[in-house]
Amino acid sequence: CTVVPSLFVASNPLVKNWCIKDQKSGNLRCLVIHKDIQTKKSLSVEIRWNQQQLKGYLPRIFIKEMTAPNATSDRGIRISGLTFDGSRDGRPVGSLVTRTLFPKLSEGSYSFRHIIKPVSAAIFEIKKQMDQNL
Repeated sequence: CTVVPSLFVASNPLVKNWCIKDQKSGNLRCLVIHKDIQTKKSLSVEIRWNQQQLKGYLPRIFIKEMTAPNATSDRGIRISGLTFDGSRDGRPVGSLVTRTLFPKLSEGSYSFRHIIKPVSAAIFEIKKQMDQNL
């Protein structure tokens, strides 16, 4: 994996992001973590790439979120709708939930906005197009 530069905008310095490019699939993935344990407020975050950086990629982000009731929780932790709470065989239970987010294109840049809850994380994935004629 290689680190991919992006413009990340968040109003709280305790919201962090890291973006990488998977060398095998070519997909871009960004991890966004809202690690402010003092707030109860969700925040709007924005990730921006110029149009050239996303050439050959589907113009959408697939989002998987990890949430917990608080920073010390050992129950109620969910990863995209799945949890291990109540599992009898070590497999996650629940229904997988992913969201799709479409960008705003402005002045040659794709802008993706998402609301992230406190003490949570999200993985944003932009998939490489398989067929350039899509």
